[in-house]
Amino acid sequence: MPSAPIHVRKAVGLRFKALVHAIAERDETSSRQILADVDIPQSRAANWYAGKNLADPWDLTRFVERHGGTLEWLYRGNLPTIPDAALRKLVSAHHRTLMADGGNLHVA
Repeated sequence: MPSAPIHVRKAVGLRFKALVHAIAERDETSSRQILADVDIPQSRAANWYAGKNLADPWDLTRFVERHGGTLEWLYRGNLPTIPDAALRKLVSAHHRTLMADGGNLHVA
């Protein structure tokens, strides 16, 4: 199977990174813990964030079922599909920050 184009891999990776950090902020925990909750190694997520690999749909399905968000947001960028308004607002803010900073999200 051919791999997804780099711009698609990067877009999905940045949306996933924004979602992970928004959920970590909402739940007052670390992004590392959010990923560990669904058995996604930090190294795998880092590859997704960088666009080196396209995020695995089964991993993302487990992630959104556990923590929130939608596959529609992750794969297509359709933010209104996230039903939780507070989470949608956090995701939007994190995504804007990532886009403005070339994919780098600095968290305290």
